[in-house]
Amino acid sequence: PELMLKRIEANRGTIWVSTPSFSFIYSRIDDVSSLASVKYFLFCGELLPHPLAKKLVEKFPTATVYNTYGPTEATVATTQVIIDAAILEKYNPLPVGKSKPNSALLIENEEIIIVGKNVSLGYLNRPELNAEKFITINNQRAFKTGDVGYFENEMLFFKGRNDDQVKL
Repeated sequence: PELMLKRIEANRGTIWVSTPSFSFIYSRIDDVSSLASVKYFLFCGELLPHPLAKKLVEKFPTATVYNTYGPTEATVATTQVIIDAAILEKYNPLPVGKSKPNSALLIENEEIIIVGKNVSLGYLNRPELNAEKFITINNQRAFKTGDVGYFENEMLFFKGRNDDQVKL
């Protein structure tokens, strides 16, 4: 962790992109002066725990904390929400946000489906899996994520998987 902090400070890094679990160790550091240049935290790849987000918002009051969601098959960050004091007070667990422009989110049998030009053309040499996961909705590509979620106040919340796939 010390090497990473020194590199951020030396290069005056402004954007932190990682999984929440990667940033957890840094949230425990009392002296965060080496991270003073960081203006944006962008989290993806797993749930952002409420206590971690709260700690980051408190420790970095001038930075913006984003929570995002999206699988590789749909250009990774399909949704976003700024995590601030109001969101922290209103939601636990935290939302993963609203869909980016020109993309849409649907929930069918609790499964999150992503629709739009950000959806990939499919898997290479995997026609059976493509037929199962990639569909067309309203003449647009769509991806059945296998992720379970729900909407509340027009924001997406992630609940887990509908299968036994482990994402690394």
